[in-house]
Amino acid sequence: MKKHLLYISLLFFGGILFFSGCSKSNSDPTTDSRSKFTGQWNVTETKKKLSYQSLIYNNPSTSDQVFIDNFGDFSNKATATVSGNTITLLANQTLGTVLVISGAGTYSSVTNTIIWSYTYTDKADQLTVSAIYSK
Repeated sequence: MKKHLLYISLLFFGGILFFSGCSKSNSDPTTDSRSKFTGQWNVTETKKKLSYQSLIYNNPSTSDQVFIDNFGDFSNKATATVSGNTITLLANQTLGTVLVISGAGTYSSVTNTIIWSYTYTDKADQLTVSAIYSK
């Protein structure tokens, strides 16, 4: 009888230890943080009152960078880094004849948009532009 009680106790506590070591993880390490930014975007710029399309796609050489085709409607490719819901242009990129000095955007999952603010100079003037990227 004592042996049975001992075996049952060992099984019980062994089961507790076994199942308490298992926990469900809420994070998926295979999810690329850039995925919410990638794709074809419809762009509306408020300052220049332009509408155009831009394509964001992963830089295959790094895990945190993306390329942005036709950024600012300059017909060139810009490079940006992604961290969480923020996308930040690499500083001082030359896109054609325009120098993009700085800029960043914030992704909203509620509206599926990126709200951008960036500054550039066209050799004569420095402009700060706001843009909305939507899918």
